[in-house]
This record gives sequence, C-alpha cells and structure tokens, in this order.
Amino acid sequence: MELPLEGTLVRRVTNEWGEITDESSEIRTRVVLDGGHLLDVHIDSVGLRYDASMNGVRVARSDKKGVSLNRRNTTIHLSARIHRSRLLDWWKTHVNNGEKTRLVIRPHLTVDLPSLDLSAIDFAGVLPRRNPSVDSISVETPNYTSRFSTNILDSIRTRNPMSVRALGKKLFEVREVDASWGKADDTETPVDLSVTVENPNFFSVGFEDLGYAVEMNGVRVGGGDVGDFVLPARDTATVETRAVLRNEKIADWWTTHLRRGERTQTEITFDGTVRVLRFGRRVGGRSYTDSFRTNLFAGGLPRHR
Repeated sequence: MELPLEGTLVRRVTNEWGEITDESSEIRTRVVLDGGHLLDVHIDSVGLRYDASMNGVRVARSDKKGVSLNRRNTTIHLSARIHRSRLLDWWKTHVNNGEKTRLVIRPHLTVDLPSLDLSAIDFAGVLPRRNPSVDSISVETPNYTSRFSTNILDSIRTRNPMSVRALGKKLFEVREVDASWGKADDTETPVDLSVTVENPNFFSVGFEDLGYAVEMNGVRVGGGDVGDFVLPARDTATVETRAVLRNEKIADWWTTHLRRGERTQTEITFDGTVRVLRFGRRVGGRSYTDSFRTNLFAGGLPRHR
C-alpha cells in the first residue's frame, strides 16, 4: 500500500565510499527527511530502506527501522555493500553501454500501521481501511539519480611515439595505438587494438613472439599476442590484435581505483623479439602509461519517479 503525501519528504541524499575490501565496497548514505511534514500526519517513526542499482543491476540494499522523527530535518545514516559478484554483473553493462552508467538510489519509507492514526490522512472524506494482512504503509519518495563514465579506452589510446632502440640505433617506432571495446560477457571483456608501427631503416625488421600486458593500478587485467610479421624498410604498418581483459581481475582493479580516490593509472607493456639482418634481439619492458579519474556520486539530485 502506498501513501502519497504532498511536499518533498526526502530533503537530501548524499553518498560516499566507506570501507573497501577485496570482496565488497561500502556505500555510506546520508538521507535527510522532512520530519515535521511526517509529524503533521501523526507519524512518529519510520523505517527506511534503499536499493542502489547501476544500469538496472541492483548492486546493494540497506535498511533501518524505528527511526524517530523530530520537527526539524531528521538525518538517517545507512550503509550498504556492493559485493564482488554484483560488481561483475554491473561491469559488462558498463562496457557494453560505452563506459557509461546510470546510478539510481531508491529510498523507500515505511510506516508501521499500529502507530499510524489513519484519520489523519482522510483526504477525500473516506478513511482508508486497515488490511489485516498488511502491517505497514509505504510512503512515496523521490529517487537519487547520478550518471558517471570512465575513460579506460582513452587511457589506452595514444598518439605519443615510442621508440625502441638497440646497439645505438632506432629499430622501430610505435606511432599510434587505437582501441575499441568488443562485446563484454560474464567472464571476459575484449579490447580491439590497432597498433601503427614505423620502420625508419633501410633494412626490414621482423617481429616475433610479440605480446603485451595491460595493467591498471598495477593489477594485470589482461593482455594479448601479435602474430609474427615483417615490416619492410622505411615502411609503416598497422597491426590489428585483440586483448582480453579478465573480469575477475577487473574486480581487483576496482578495489584499487576506489582506494586511490577514484584514480587509475593504465600501463601497456610490450615484449618480444626483433630480428634484423639475421640477428635477433629480445626487447622487453617497453611501455607507456596514462591515467583517468571518476567521480561516481557527482551530479546526482533527487528526482521524482
């Protein structure tokens, strides 16, 4: 049963991150109610529950009962945890939605019927009847809505040249790296990479066993391999490859992201063998880095359903 009351009962909803562990992330929520408005209809105490969802995936729930009201604003503090499994359910929706998420927190007020004088809400001259099978009434409240995005792909893309030298000579140069998402599923998130490589020499350069790793805040989230190829003298080629990010590792990264104040440094490290004039040389540890930030609770205002 819903009890629609005039005015805005929820004055303010604010959120912040609490305890962050490998298994869960705590959301601490502060809800400010207009206690005086509720007291006007003879409601002395309420219960409050809220559900948090990201892109339609319910990730957390919290509730508190028997909250006493006063004539001024009543502040209620709630705590909910996003567990690892729910985070992974959300992650694939985030990637498949272009790294965009809609966060919705739905406060849900309840009033115990034994403590409520139904004659106080006789709006139309007809008193509501008590239903023996119902022991509480739900009070309509607005939702808190926020939208956030990440810039993971932008932190992988680069147009900053990276040279690889050996024996005092530049062997080749990575001119550009582009990236786009594949279709994320329950276990893996593919990233399609285009790597443009230039050979400035008068001789050809061969590439063998070329691989790369993707790290975010020091967590190796995935990687891939590039098939062997030869780059002719003074030529440029674009090599296509698919990196696979493991979702379980994404959950590990999430923990570091929150602990660092929603900051992430992304690093791609290349490793392989370069063959020049019949001589092979191992090149490894060549990498470039970038970073991105988020603010997951920014921009949210109470919004009526």
